[in-house]
Amino acid sequence: YGKLRFEGENIPSLKALDDDVVYLGTFSKIFSPGMRLGWLAAPAPILEKIIFGKQAADLCTSSFTQRLVEYFFNENNLEDYLGGMINRYRSHRDIMLKSLEEHFPSEASWTYPRGGFFVWAELPEYIDTTEMLAEAISKKVAYVPGRAFFADGSGKNYMRLAFCYPEEKDIYEGIKRLGGVVKSQMSLYNSVIFKEEK
Repeated sequence: YGKLRFEGENIPSLKALDDDVVYLGTFSKIFSPGMRLGWLAAPAPILEKIIFGKQAADLCTSSFTQRLVEYFFNENNLEDYLGGMINRYRSHRDIMLKSLEEHFPSEASWTYPRGGFFVWAELPEYIDTTEMLAEAISKKVAYVPGRAFFADGSGKNYMRLAFCYPEEKDIYEGIKRLGGVVKSQMSLYNSVIFKEEK
């Protein structure tokens, strides 16, 4: 996501800081999610081993995919193309953040991404986003539960929200629906706690 920074200073890659770094990039983030083509820069001794491993794994990357990317970027200026993508994603991010402010409960918090595709949201600890997902899907909205990002299985009250693909109106509507699901879960929890205290 390094090439998809909306604001703030550009963060240098590790490769820019040290020659003994393997630098990987992918067109799947800047061109098309299904475009499984990338690039790599590495010191010569390491690069030889990587090439050998790549050839052992699949012989060759699809010629069609390589030609498609080559054609596209020969016909389009990369910086102009990225500028358009950045403007689109920035606008989508802004709509998602505004929608979260409007539709999520005050007990929730979320990140303010300066690039990339996602907002990371935290809900009250008693909410399990994996268990809540089925209700969200029934409302025609989805997210990635936080547990998927924690090796130790924690993160149950977190969720990753994507703003890259949906249209702006769909982002607003999706967050509105998801906010309703979160509030419903909170009400359910609070009603159970209230009954237990009686």
